[in-house]
Amino acid sequence: MLYLNFVTVARLERNPTIKAEIQLRGFGRNIPPACLLPVAQAADITAFKARVVPVGEDQAPMIEQTNEIVRESTGRSGATFCRG
Repeated sequence: MLYLNFVTVARLERNPTIKAEIQLRGFGRNIPPACLLPVAQAADITAFKARVVPVGEDQAPMIEQTNEIVRESTGRSGATFCRG
């Protein structure tokens, strides 16, 4: 829930995977919560301080979005959510 404060719907819509899903399903502006998957993935990655995240090429936008969420949340709150 915390990470939802750092991501806009517009940013999620720029994710190619999410954008394609929205178009494929014809959601228009009625985007279901399942489209918030990148935020849930970011939480999973950072909650367990993952050092390696096995993903396919199609998941690269999700990882970039995770990086953005972590940078944004760290910048705003000062807390460090993921350390190497």
